[in-house]
Amino acid sequence: MLSDTAERSTASGPSREEPGAVVVVGGGIAGMVAAWELARSGARVVVLEAEEELGGRVRGENVAGVALDIGAESFATRGGAVAALLTELGMADEIVNPAALGSWVVTADAARAVPLPPAGTIGIPATPLSGSTVRALGVVGALRAAIEPLLPPAIGRSGALDDVIRARLGARVLDRLVRPVVLGIHSTDPADMTLRSIPGLAEAYARRGSLILAARDLRASRTAAGGAVAGLRGGMASLVAQLREELDRLGVVMHTGTRVVALQRDAEMRGGVTHEGDEVLRPAARLVSDPLDATKWDREPGSVAFEPKGEALRPAARLVSDPLGKTQCAEAPRGVAGEPEGEVLRFAARLVSETKGAQEPADLTEPGPATCEHEARHPAGPWRVVTEDTELRADAVVLAVPEHVAAPLLDRPGVAPTEVEVVALLIDDARLDAAPRGTGALVAESAGSSVITAKALTHVTVKWPQRATGRHVLRLSYGRLGTAPETLGLNDAIITALALADASRILGIELAPSSVRGMRRRVWTNATASPDPTADALPPGLALAGDWVSGTGLASVIPGARRAAADTLAALHRSVSGATQTGEVRPQHE
Repeated sequence: MLSDTAERSTASGPSREEPGAVVVVGGGIAGMVAAWELARSGARVVVLEAEEELGGRVRGENVAGVALDIGAESFATRGGAVAALLTELGMADEIVNPAALGSWVVTADAARAVPLPPAGTIGIPATPLSGSTVRALGVVGALRAAIEPLLPPAIGRSGALDDVIRARLGARVLDRLVRPVVLGIHSTDPADMTLRSIPGLAEAYARRGSLILAARDLRASRTAAGGAVAGLRGGMASLVAQLREELDRLGVVMHTGTRVVALQRDAEMRGGVTHEGDEVLRPAARLVSDPLDATKWDREPGSVAFEPKGEALRPAARLVSDPLGKTQCAEAPRGVAGEPEGEVLRFAARLVSETKGAQEPADLTEPGPATCEHEARHPAGPWRVVTEDTELRADAVVLAVPEHVAAPLLDRPGVAPTEVEVVALLIDDARLDAAPRGTGALVAESAGSSVITAKALTHVTVKWPQRATGRHVLRLSYGRLGTAPETLGLNDAIITALALADASRILGIELAPSSVRGMRRRVWTNATASPDPTADALPPGLALAGDWVSGTGLASVIPGARRAAADTLAALHRSVSGATQTGEVRPQHE
């Protein structure tokens, strides 16, 4: 719940040239980075996060004294965007590289396990006739892939990603390499994606006329999705802690456990900014109950509203819902008796009943608290952000939430989210020191009966030797496109047994239940491949951020969040001329 005692900026409001007040909806990495950029530029920022913790899908856990990431555990190095942010945050020395052991692909029937060959992007083999590629695809599959550069570029130029891969590289590349990698990275089947869903791939293919050559280019330029990754010495959760510290330093207000239920602009609301003399007053549109139970919205916020003749006269309390939670007093609106209670005025609406043919006062004991700033000189921002408990006014909004959360706020058709569950096991078994599947394995579909339920395993303490403690952390992920994770609804004991069995089959080592020292689990909602989310024109002062907007992974999310902040700042600066903001800014006629 928003409260006046919440931590907030104590800086004075912006000058005429400075940005105004911005509400960032969503406290994941996208929202935190956008808030950081905005606050560094002088904007007054409030972050509203529905969960009890910030960070979104970057989350740390502790199992028997061992710290681990239960959410994102690495970041793609492509483009250098994440490293640049970490450097700006003073965390460059914390960047670590994974062990150069490579990963494997295991079939779901546990019949085949082979190292993944070097790939440029999403499993497309960069060297189709190499020994590792032949081992993964067989001689026939490798030869089929090798002729791809000789095919006319028109073959597979358009269509779903799975059709393009099958047409140009063959079914084995699709089933044994590309589909497991794409499902592991995007939680989306290639049938529901296109070349443009993969950063840089469509452009490289158009330039080179070959997927293999395009994959080599992307690998060389370090822009490949699913290519090189890095991590942080203390885990990715340390990025959340550092961003939180920076936001605190900049005076950003952060509210967790606060769910936004509606976004509205003044054009969609009743009334607008009310001018009285040299003052600009925030409208309230506060619902007030009268003795006749004629509970209707004040049709003229900021002024006196008249009910139909013969019923009641209702004055409007001018409510100020300041983004920073200020509760300073102002004079009671005309026709309303204000009763001070500390810094909050509780307006006792004086209703005049005409039902008996005479004007008799009827006191309404407590129509609701209203707060207003001293001298009422600040207009409301054009945006109203409504939470389950209260509402805030802002000059601009950055919506940095998953697509299924954003859709109803944008009055767009709902989307079905894709869920995955991550299960982390802490294992004490010296046989794992040999890293039997390198840094981990992806699970590919098989023609036979599936005996492995997980879709992927990461051997965390092998992948990140900096975190080795003598015990081993294994992360398994569950949930495939179109189906709920098989682990949903299962109790911890059953999930531990399932994850242990899957890990045994993936690693080729029978792990004993007695080797388990702890377990953690977490269900995550993943972004799905989406059409251009900005195809529909956005209202002025609204920007979008997140993986459904800019692409999967921090390498796409972070630059996307920075663009959203830059767009918001540009919109705020454009609005300075000819409009007022919710800071220490007076109307132009003053």
